[in-house]
Amino acid sequence: GKLSGDAYALRTIRDGTNRWLVICGGSSRAVLYGVYHLLDRYCEIGFFWDGEYVPKRTTIALPEINITERPHFPVRQHLQGCAFGYTTRYWEFDDWRREIDWMAKKRLNRMMLPWGDVSYRVWRKFGIMTGEPSPRHHYKIALARRIATYARALGIECILPGYIGNVPREFIKRYPNCRYVDVKWGELPPSAHLYPTDPMFRKIGAEMIREYIAEYGTDHIYNIDPYPETRPGATPQERRAIKIDFARNVIAFIKDADPKGIWYASGWAFIDAQYWTPEDVRKFMEQIPQDSFYVCDIWAERHPIYKRFDYFYGKQWGFSVLHSFGGDDHMRGDIRDLIRRAQDVATDARARKCIAFYINPEIIHYNTLYFELAAHLSWNPLRVSADDFLQWYAVRRYGRESAPTMLRALKLLANSVYGRYEPSSPRYQRRQGHNVIMHPVSVMHRGMLVKSLRHAIAIALTELERQAKNELFHRDIVDMLRQYITELYNHCFWQAHTAYRYGDVDAFERAVARMNKLMDALEELLASFEPYCIHPIVSKAMRMPGVTRAIEREIKDGMFTFVNLPWLRDYQSKDMFELVRFYYRPRMDAYFAALRNELRGALLPSGAQNLLKNGGFEGGNGDVPAVWHTDFVHQSGRALRDNAVSFTGDWSGKVEVTNGGYANLHQVIDARGGEVFLVTARIKVHNATNAHLHYDAKDANGKLIAQGRIGRIMRGSSDWRTCAGCIIAPKGTRRLVIYCRIEGNGVAWFDDVAVYRTDLASAPILLGATLDRAYDEIERRFIEKPLPTVDSPPQRKPMAQVLPRVFELVRRIDDGLQESYMLAIVGKPGRIGWREEFDDIKQWRMTYAGGEMSCANGIATMRSKTKWFLFGTKVDVDIKRYPILAFRYRVIEGDGRGAWIWVTWEDESGSEVRSLVWNEGMSRNWESVAIDLERILLLIGRPMRIKFIELNNQAPPHVVQWDYLRLCERAR
Repeated sequence: GKLSGDAYALRTIRDGTNRWLVICGGSSRAVLYGVYHLLDRYCEIGFFWDGEYVPKRTTIALPEINITERPHFPVRQHLQGCAFGYTTRYWEFDDWRREIDWMAKKRLNRMMLPWGDVSYRVWRKFGIMTGEPSPRHHYKIALARRIATYARALGIECILPGYIGNVPREFIKRYPNCRYVDVKWGELPPSAHLYPTDPMFRKIGAEMIREYIAEYGTDHIYNIDPYPETRPGATPQERRAIKIDFARNVIAFIKDADPKGIWYASGWAFIDAQYWTPEDVRKFMEQIPQDSFYVCDIWAERHPIYKRFDYFYGKQWGFSVLHSFGGDDHMRGDIRDLIRRAQDVATDARARKCIAFYINPEIIHYNTLYFELAAHLSWNPLRVSADDFLQWYAVRRYGRESAPTMLRALKLLANSVYGRYEPSSPRYQRRQGHNVIMHPVSVMHRGMLVKSLRHAIAIALTELERQAKNELFHRDIVDMLRQYITELYNHCFWQAHTAYRYGDVDAFERAVARMNKLMDALEELLASFEPYCIHPIVSKAMRMPGVTRAIEREIKDGMFTFVNLPWLRDYQSKDMFELVRFYYRPRMDAYFAALRNELRGALLPSGAQNLLKNGGFEGGNGDVPAVWHTDFVHQSGRALRDNAVSFTGDWSGKVEVTNGGYANLHQVIDARGGEVFLVTARIKVHNATNAHLHYDAKDANGKLIAQGRIGRIMRGSSDWRTCAGCIIAPKGTRRLVIYCRIEGNGVAWFDDVAVYRTDLASAPILLGATLDRAYDEIERRFIEKPLPTVDSPPQRKPMAQVLPRVFELVRRIDDGLQESYMLAIVGKPGRIGWREEFDDIKQWRMTYAGGEMSCANGIATMRSKTKWFLFGTKVDVDIKRYPILAFRYRVIEGDGRGAWIWVTWEDESGSEVRSLVWNEGMSRNWESVAIDLERILLLIGRPMRIKFIELNNQAPPHVVQWDYLRLCERAR
């Protein structure tokens, strides 16, 4: 048939003794696609994000060829704004040329143009002089213009920026009578935006587009997003009006500036289900003419919204692959699920208006395998299978000789890190504090992930000699090793935290020592691989006009840490050599020092005076302690002193409570803002829900300024443990109230309670204020102090030496850990100890609202209504006697892992812990499952009894049925 648009054909034709190859297409770029198709399919050249693999051939023999290709999606789009901040910020033109070449080779035909802001020209037209742009600003504009020219030469259309109503402060002063609306993003102060119905909104919007067209030319596509991650408007009525007016006036000013203009909007804003209801989105869409607009379902590979909004009410739309947020540099992504979701859209009769496939991660050049698959799917998902893709990937990336071996490694990855099990993100990339939560399913998955990664690396390294000069191979092994180290580090982290929780100093130190060895291995790995070093980025940025050495600070803060935006801190964290050595690792050292100080209890300053009176509770009259107040109790709470239990002396303070109340012993001391106090105590608990030290900071009038917990929470039953923390009195403080507190149920005894005035230089690092201060100092030093690697980069060692050496170091640590995560978690049920018949649901209660549960014929049906939800029932079963949790289930509606199970369990101290123990429910047919709860929970604690079981449905449209739920003995 006739070729049009992006369709192309390849034919071999005979003319007597001559044989010709003909490549033709419906457009110039279609012919280019045909050339790349030839090089890929018949020459086996691999075109990848991170480079190209060209096999060495002396001749090229072509078979008879008769191929016609037509895309399923007319629009195949790439790049989004976050990538310009987190990856491409300091790219030069050669970097952009390689990216655009890759796009053309993958048959992508539309891109977001990187920002080259020309808005200052518009403000000048309205009398607002914002100053002359810097040389760097002019350089960025020139670079963007060059990028647009090059992209269009390869047939790639450029999406230009638009306007959403933001104005500089000077504009508000000059035009005070305009109507404005406050728009607040995150924890930043609100900024004024022109109200969509104000005439200036339309005028400025049109001028913005005209200026961008004048600078960059146009393909008639403009990106304007409807208030993403914000909620402008004071009332529900105003919020709805703003959305409708925004749609109506944005399309109006686009057409004012460019009658052929098409509005592209990201659907990210619509993910906010509380602000954007289906009715809001429908009315929004109704304001926009057909064929002048398209919206992309921006996270469709994981959390699609197109069905919630009825396929965007007849408007054109796109299926988008987001996958990677700013800090998602670890290996991850379910490739089979991505194929399934893309094929579902391609075969869905109601999705006929899906005209685009959009690859839009926030960071690029990570998880190459996953995004190469996305690029394949963008052309025609119906011809893609996981097995064929992996075979293609192995040959194109490593060559035909190494492909059989590397395919074995790739299949291991496809069934683990690129399968249904979510790999870990590194614990060391985040600040750690009081609240550390890890569910056993994470540890269960880790065992399988570690085993697969280890095996895949071992297989791949057998090809090291053959792949010695292949940088693509080196990168893949580096990434596998990074993930291997991450999984083991996170497991050791949990071991250390569990040891801290149970007071096991030796186990704590063993786990910390393993983590330090893993960090040594990671540093050696990253230092030897330049793409994972910061110093080349700084060197490149220094070549921009008008830039000084201060650019290094901008890079470290803006690209990697967000230290100056604490609410976003580490959002874009990554495994970079300098980050690991000078930022992540010192923070983790400080964290482990805080836990160690509390565990070992060596805290008391020499010669310091205890500011509390009667800290050992030896003074008093009977069970009434001297000085301490005992009246701050609730319900059944009691606060007194006790001579039956003590750590030193004859007496201790005792607080006890039942039925959800609280009880406190408290005392007041003088304090001033900025003063530092060390608080220590010995605490013993019995069946305690929550016992801890607490403080209130109050001003001279007794008004509360701040409050918080001091040190650890004590739960369950345990002998005397040290609890300690530091308080930095906030500005305006005149008094501190120190509490010995218990909440919920149980009994707690306090002894040797002390408060010492100290200073930051002398105060030990402890959970809370001094650890936070230590974090602040480490982060400040990293941002402000020049990196030594910029002037003296680390000596790169040959990868042929580094890769096997690092693998051997990590493998040895793994050998010492396998017993702690490679447990048999699949059980075989024996005699029943507890069973749920599902005759009715009287014993079940909703623990999180969002759906409904019903029973019929001994089967429970759970139907999600508004969001994910849980129903639970009480049990009280000895886990050592009945460790097997067995059941049947099936998922009737919904996709993905829709059925989960949580249990609340009691450990040997009497503490109750709630854990996710199973989240694999995705079978459409009845499936019998039996898991060994005792072995699962041993991964994170010391379980004794099962107290509560909860069934968990995921978000709509999930409907799950459950049957034959029971706790059993292990079958012999």
